[in-house]
Amino acid sequence: MPKILDFEPQNAIRSYRLYARLTLQAIADQTSTNPAQIQRLETGKRDLDVDWMRRIAPVLNLRPADLMLEKDGGLSSKERALIDTTRSIPGPKREALISLLTELVSVLNETSPTSPAA
Repeated sequence: MPKILDFEPQNAIRSYRLYARLTLQAIADQTSTNPAQIQRLETGKRDLDVDWMRRIAPVLNLRPADLMLEKDGGLSSKERALIDTTRSIPGPKREALISLLTELVSVLNETSPTSPAA
């Protein structure tokens, strides 16, 4: 039976570390720190700042922002895919797509006229 966490995750380090089947020691070795430091980052006892994200993310084959939870501004997998796809489009075409999407969102967010009472 899987162990239930005794803390609320503050970031996605632990999830990705376990998915990659890496130990605290393995992450620590590749980031020039110690396992206790990585554990403090995972549990939120130490703040995960940009420097730490930049050190840890490559070890997990991630982007630094991938270590953030959605509630803190991190991206879902669908949002990440949308961004990656958009970034793969050449400059002028990308700008045209963004303009088109902006206009579409504006239209979709307009309030529709109220339907007449029956």
